[in-house]
Amino acid sequence: GVSVTSEQVFLGEKEIRLSELERALFMKLYESRGDFVSRDELFSVFAEGSSESMLNVYIHYLREKLERDGVRVIISSRKHGYKIDEKFFL
Repeated sequence: GVSVTSEQVFLGEKEIRLSELERALFMKLYESRGDFVSRDELFSVFAEGSSESMLNVYIHYLREKLERDGVRVIISSRKHGYKIDEKFFL
């Protein structure tokens, strides 16, 4: 499962090191507890004037760090946005 302390993010027993922006994005997803979070809501973590493509880039960074061994952690939907797969909250 996924767990979070005040300073760290864990996937199972493994600590995942995230940049400040990656962590802000991750926390938006984590706090939704497996429900979809809209692109607009996720984009709110970026500084004003950032391009929307930044969201795609940082979702890609999160996937690179979280999704090892072909295990899908972040689920995307064109209509609904992104979420952490519910199985990681069990």
